[in-house]
Amino acid sequence: MKNSTSSQFIFSARACLSLLLLLLLVQPVRAAESAAESAAAKIGFANDSELGVVLTSGNSRAQSINFKQDDRYTWALDKVIGSYRYLSNSSNGAETARVWDGSVRYERVLTDSFSAYVAEGIEGDPYSGYDRRFNSDIGGKYSILKTKTLVWSGELGYRYTAEYRTTPPNLYSSFGRVYSEVNEDWTPTSSTKLWVEYLPNFSHPKSYLFNSEISLTTVLTTIISIKLGYLLKYNAAPATGITQKADTFFTTSLVAKF
Repeated sequence: MKNSTSSQFIFSARACLSLLLLLLLVQPVRAAESAAESAAAKIGFANDSELGVVLTSGNSRAQSINFKQDDRYTWALDKVIGSYRYLSNSSNGAETARVWDGSVRYERVLTDSFSAYVAEGIEGDPYSGYDRRFNSDIGGKYSILKTKTLVWSGELGYRYTAEYRTTPPNLYSSFGRVYSEVNEDWTPTSSTKLWVEYLPNFSHPKSYLFNSEISLTTVLTTIISIKLGYLLKYNAAPATGITQKADTFFTTSLVAKF
């Protein structure tokens, strides 16, 4: 059984790599040059930092911390993105939630509307049954619609995951990945963002994942904004001993962009 799963993973990984290499070879040079010109204005470093803190004292003691960091460096046709997040909650001195993740992603523009990506990430959520989950991604990103106020993109890819659970056995899975994101500017100072992600599990079909987040951001100054967000993480087959399939997070944060 292990040999069969390993063979399926190797075949899937080779197929994905072959497809991306083919795309890299057949893309017209003029299209890449056009993409480079359109990206020229965005070359350089960009940063988004979010911080939310809630402290309660008196008859009850509680604290909640939410921190998120996104760093990006863009060249004419290439982009490197680093993302990090940490959320914890405690009540009367007892920890009730601890979620963290970090990832590095590389993107290569192939045409005005299409780019390829590879990514490596790690995440942890012991209260959802896993100490560490390693994710290796490869795929493509497509620009569906882009106007002055609306940006809509979609991604299709492959993910291999090694999940080290708090209660054995550990889980090793091959996933497909379908992702879509919409950003809308309603006024010069307010915008919304919605993203959805579906990961069908090829190794264990009943263990699919679904994630989604909607957020509202309001600009306070040229650097500082306030953000309200609602995140849903759904695991169709959680680890042994975990009774809830869905985790939700409502956050209020200050955001610094520069």
